[in-house]
Amino acid sequence: MLKWLAKKLNIQFNDGERSIQIGNVTGNVIVQHGANQEELLKERALVEALMPKVPWPPIRDFMDRTFNTRQVKALNEHQLYRLRRYVETVIRNRDQAKGVK
Repeated sequence: MLKWLAKKLNIQFNDGERSIQIGNVTGNVIVQHGANQEELLKERALVEALMPKVPWPPIRDFMDRTFNTRQVKALNEHQLYRLRRYVETVIRNRDQAKGVK
């Protein structure tokens, strides 16, 4: 059905990795670069490794406020980096308050 509709509407689908699309565009253009899947998985693993070290409610509230989601898997590479840095800051501040280095 999708192929038939694409043929009738002259639509092209390009979902390959590192694909390039060329054409004319009118109006506003938003460019999004796809994250390398390996980098995304590495960043997610780093975040998930840190999560047990901090209480969940403040992290959940930060994610709700900042990303409108509570699911780590819903975040893109830049959001994961920001979350990881936030969690690291929470851990560092907690350790400083306890006098741990």
